[in-house]
Amino acid sequence: MKKFQFRLDAVMKVYKIHQDHAQAALHERLVEDQRAKQKLLICQQALESSTELADQRHLETQSVADLLQHRLYLHRLTEEFKQQKGVCGQTQKEVDQARAVLVEANRRTQTIENLKSKQFEQYRQDMLRKEQNVMDEIGVRKHQQTWQSDMGLS
Repeated sequence: MKKFQFRLDAVMKVYKIHQDHAQAALHERLVEDQRAKQKLLICQQALESSTELADQRHLETQSVADLLQHRLYLHRLTEEFKQQKGVCGQTQKEVDQARAVLVEANRRTQTIENLKSKQFEQYRQDMLRKEQNVMDEIGVRKHQQTWQSDMGLS
């Protein structure tokens, strides 16, 4: 019996490699996005605590220089927070792009796997049909031999 051979095995292997790379890229982007969001959270917490501290110092401090210094620090924290928010937006876009690449790679791989399954099923049906033909031929010959021996024609 002839062994099943899928003609597009090489293509399927390439698609699976591409799918693996897309999965790894998505994982990297997710890690980067998580780091950026964690840093954003830290910036937000620092800004909130510094704002509360600055409000308390405004009530206690009489020096204009101290107030100015706290305002400059708060402004720097606010700018850092805005910048980190932009970084988070960028990393989210990269995650979305990597996810789209992975979805496309999965679709391609699934298409080839479906084609392979259909071709294998067709191969299996052909083999069953050929096997049945051989069995039928054996049965016919056996019947002919039995009939000939019963009739004394041997």
